[in-house]
Amino acid sequence: MPKFCPTCGKLLQFENAEICPSCGVRISEPPKPAEEIYATAWDRWIAYFIDFIIGIIIFFAVYLLFYLLFGQGNTSESDSAIGIGILFGFIAYWLYYAYFESSPSQATLGKQALKIKVIDRQGQPISFGLSLARSFLKILFTLTPLGLLVLINGLVIHYSAEKKGIHDYIVNTRVIKIDQ
Repeated sequence: MPKFCPTCGKLLQFENAEICPSCGVRISEPPKPAEEIYATAWDRWIAYFIDFIIGIIIFFAVYLLFYLLFGQGNTSESDSAIGIGILFGFIAYWLYYAYFESSPSQATLGKQALKIKVIDRQGQPISFGLSLARSFLKILFTLTPLGLLVLINGLVIHYSAEKKGIHDYIVNTRVIKIDQ
C-alpha cells in the first residue's frame, strides 16, 4: 500500500521514510536504540568465579606441560623451566580473558553463561588491545594481598550507576546484559 506525506500529499518512495523528500517534514521519529541494561554485581561475581575456575585449569595445564617437558629433576635448569611454566601459565590465563572479551561473543565463558558481555563507551565490541589492558588490570587486582582490590572492585561495581568496576573506569568499558 503506497504511503503519502501527511503535509504535502506527495507519494513517498519508501514506506519507512522518516522525512518527506519533497517538503522536508518529519513523518516519523527515528527508531530509538535499545536501552542498555547493565550487568549486576552478582552477575559479574558469578561470571568471575566461573572464569576463575577455568583460568586456574588453564594455568595449571600450561604449568604442568612445562613441568613434564622440562622441570623434572633437581637442577637449576628444571627450576628455571618451572618458573617459565608459571610465567606462561599466567600469560595463558591473561590471554583467555583478552581473547574472549574481544571475540565476536564479547564475553568469556563465564560471562556467556550469565548472558553478559563487554562493550566500549560507544556500545561497540572492544579491541584486543583494550581487552589486554582490561584483563591485565583484573589479574593485577586478583594478585593483591587477600584479594583486597577484588573486594573493593565488587563494591564499586555494586554502587556505581553504570555498574562499572575500577578496571572499567580505567579503560572505559561497560558490562551489559545480552538481550534474550
